[in-house]
Amino acid sequence: MNFKSTYNNREVMGGDPTFFNITSDDVTLAQESGWLANFETRADFRDDFDLIYSLGIFKHNFSVNENLTNDQMDMSMVGVEIKFMGLENAQSDYSSMEVGPVLQLIVEFKIGINSSIKIPLQAN
Repeated sequence: MNFKSTYNNREVMGGDPTFFNITSDDVTLAQESGWLANFETRADFRDDFDLIYSLGIFKHNFSVNENLTNDQMDMSMVGVEIKFMGLENAQSDYSSMEVGPVLQLIVEFKIGINSSIKIPLQAN
């Protein structure tokens, strides 16, 4: 029998930058950077098939320009990301294709307004 050495049984903590973007004709969106922190584990299920479980926390930031007043609205979304993926190592222990569902749940949606219009105070 030919058994491969199991390099895949590991737990990983990691982080990634995120760049959230929405394409729309109705509003102008400015892409900003955010972050994703995750905890991931992968394990051998069969000889050439692995399972990956991952739980992550993300924060996506972006800005929207309101068309009537030209106010810039800073927005952010905070949530969790759950992954359950499988992969098959076809030829190499160093390359694979991971396929499976990813669920993102938005826990908090914040809207802040930075107005570019300055209204002077009037004295009575």
